[in-house]
Amino acid sequence: MIETHGARALGFQNAEKLTFHKFKGMMRPLLIDYLQHLLAVSRLKTVKSKIISMGISEEEKNEILEPSDITLVISGGFFFDRDSLIVTYQNENGVTVPLAGASSGVAQLVALLFSLPSKLNDFENIPFIVVEEPEINLHANHQLKVTTLLAKIARFTNLIVTTHSEYVLQKFAHLLAENQIDGLKVYFIDPKTHKASLVGLKKETGEIELLCSIDEAVESLAGEGICLMEKSNVADDSV
Repeated sequence: MIETHGARALGFQNAEKLTFHKFKGMMRPLLIDYLQHLLAVSRLKTVKSKIISMGISEEEKNEILEPSDITLVISGGFFFDRDSLIVTYQNENGVTVPLAGASSGVAQLVALLFSLPSKLNDFENIPFIVVEEPEINLHANHQLKVTTLLAKIARFTNLIVTTHSEYVLQKFAHLLAENQIDGLKVYFIDPKTHKASLVGLKKETGEIELLCSIDEAVESLAGEGICLMEKSNVADDSV
């Protein structure tokens, strides 16, 4: 109900009371935080229109994330209705749907953009930002785009990213070589020992050591390919 009709569906006057008291024990903590954030945004005195773009105004001189950054990442834009508290996605063709009706990848990216600081003064009290697995539900091309966006944020604060994606790691390494980010450290956490080890990285060329887990997967696929080729050769010889 919240996803399709907005948080106001809980009741305009009593939404906050019902959500944070009566239903608190029944709701996921992140959902509660989400509703608190939307209700707080809806009460901002600076919001002048019913529909406001979450992209940064071109009149802002201290903008970090520009409308073009958002369009590049999600191939469109997204908007917030302060009356219904519904987040709406609009693609490049102008088709508009509630965020719940968009793809899982778009929904994840909008959630990320919604929470990232967008102006210089937003970083005053932010010592670091943690982003967990930005590659989930994303095509490889979009993994590269979101990595570029995160690198832009990393110029203004410390950024910690957890990932299983070789694309994300390699893109960060290339951005380091291109001087798009100041520093990069990559750690591999062994799932068996839970110990972290520093991964080799060449700043000049953007070369990065292949992680153990990825290396194992590559070798496994290569082994399977060799076996299939051998079987095919045997079959050809028998004919």
